[in-house]
Amino acid sequence: MNSQKALLANFGLLIIALLFNPFKMKAQSNEKKTFILIHGSWHSAWNWYKVTPLLEKKGHTVYALDLPGMGRDKTPIENVRFDSTIQKLCRLIETIPGKVILVAHSKNGIMNS
Repeated sequence: MNSQKALLANFGLLIIALLFNPFKMKAQSNEKKTFILIHGSWHSAWNWYKVTPLLEKKGHTVYALDLPGMGRDKTPIENVRFDSTIQKLCRLIETIPGKVILVAHSKNGIMNS
């Protein structure tokens, strides 16, 4: 990864940390949370490799998935559509009891809308 891409990836994580610091949640509540981490465009679940273990160490459940056509997902690029991406996220959410916290990086923050 070149330094410009690394800087952009880290900038996205910094914004999350400033606006929503999941690492201090234990002080606010002992309740365990469930996070779905959505990577940015041209990235994949690896984008969250530093965040995932920190949240799990605090006892939270974390799902970092590859969106269709990215990372290890084998969806052919010509079949990648916004609605099928949303459906994949919804199917995951439906399997999880209770509430989830969606955290998205970069352009794929649109999935939280």
